[in-house]
This record gives sequence, C-alpha cells and structure tokens, in this order.
Amino acid sequence: KIASVLSALDNKIELNNRINAELEAMAKTLYDYWFVQFDFTDTNGKPYKTSGGTMVYNSSLKREIPEGWNDCLLGDHITFKRGISYKSGDIQDEGIPLINLNSFSLSGEFKLEGTKYYNGTFKPESKLHVGDLVIAITDVTRNADIIGKAFVIPDIFDEEPLISCDVACVFSEIFGAAYLERLFNSENYHRYIKYYASGTLVLHLDLNGIKCFKTFQPPKKLLEKYNQYSSLLFKQRNIALKENIYLEALRDWLLPMLMNGQVTVK
Repeated sequence: KIASVLSALDNKIELNNRINAELEAMAKTLYDYWFVQFDFTDTNGKPYKTSGGTMVYNSSLKREIPEGWNDCLLGDHITFKRGISYKSGDIQDEGIPLINLNSFSLSGEFKLEGTKYYNGTFKPESKLHVGDLVIAITDVTRNADIIGKAFVIPDIFDEEPLISCDVACVFSEIFGAAYLERLFNSENYHRYIKYYASGTLVLHLDLNGIKCFKTFQPPKKLLEKYNQYSSLLFKQRNIALKENIYLEALRDWLLPMLMNGQVTVK
C-alpha cells in the first residue's frame, strides 16, 4: 500500500515531465516550420514556401530567405544583463532563487533541481522577471554542450529570481524571448557560438559572438504571432512544473512518515 501511494506520486511527476517534453517539441516544431522551412501561413492561408512563395538569395547570409525579409546582426537588436558573483557561504537551503549553470539541461531546458538559494547582498535591479530569457555563458562539459543555450524563466518561484555570473539575461524588443530561445537552442546556432567559448577546464563565452551573429529579421507580425503561441505553451509548462514542486515535496514528506508508521494507508 505504501509503495502504491508513492508510485502514484512518481507516475504523476513523470507524466508532467512528459507533458513538458511534448510542449517543448511543439514549440520547436512550430519554429522549424515557420523560420527554418519558411512555411509560415501566407496571406492566402497557405504554407509560404511550399505553395510557391518567392524566395530571394541574400548575399550576406549566403542563402535564400522569403522576399521582403532583411538580414541583420543580432547585436543590433539585443542587450545583456550580467549575473552576480557569489561565495559558497551565500548559498543556503532557503533564500532568493538563483538560476545558475546547473539550471540548464544539456539541450537547454530549465532544470528545477539545479536551482540554488542566495542569501548575500545584491542590487534590486539584479532581479529578473517571469518570461525573461537567460543564456549559459560558462560551460564545464567536454563538448561545450551547454554554452549559449537558453530558456525562458518559468512562473514557479515565490519571488523574482537572480542569476549567477555563469548566466546572462538577453533582452530584445524586436525578436522576443520565445523566438530567441529557439534560435539559441538550434543546432545551427550552437555550432556557430561554441567557437566563441575559450578556456581549459571552464569555458567562458565571449558575448561579442552573439552580437556578431548574422541572421534574418522576420516580419513583426509573424514574430508576435510566434511569441503569442509560445506564451500559451509556457503557461501549460508552468502548471506542470508547479504541480511537480508540490508533488515532490509531498512525496518527500510522506516517505519517512509512512515508513515509521506516523501515517498509515487503509
């Protein structure tokens, strides 16, 4: 009976993880469909490139892009906020959530278990907001798997989080956080950006590499539509993450109570 209760909690946690994996896949599929294959919906309600939309060769990008789209340097449309340095004594079991290098999975998604809690001093403007985009600017993996990867801060914390010096926040009024999250986690971009990381045991990212990245600028309405769709996916993701926080806390509280007989199952 004890095993069945704990198993039910674990099964629900795993289900929520699968839901979030599906939401991540949906966001990626839509991004690929619209901004890699260029089959966004045209004015006639048809996929642009597949239905014969005009593609124009861009000499700067050395590729074809939809007619009317322009090339740009990413650095012309983004700004950065650096994270804070901290000492081991600043990290405790409770405090202000601190997003750090361990908050990133290898594929770029947010890892809840990687959150640390900060109790040192900081400036009020150092805090971030739900929906801000953060990127990893250091890496200790062998193949630079995490460097430059990104995720949008979820709505799961009781107070606004901070970011460590291993992380930077990226702002863009033009592209938006959801679009840039997918761009930064794309294979093409990661192949480019990892060569701007240097170091022996710990890699450090030169942010000029991000600024120098040449890309295209989709129409404003298309970017707005993608970011709106993504915001709906983020809301569903946040629900699953919040449920998992509650369920994991309940499981961890129940386990010793069940084992020592303070709580019984009928």
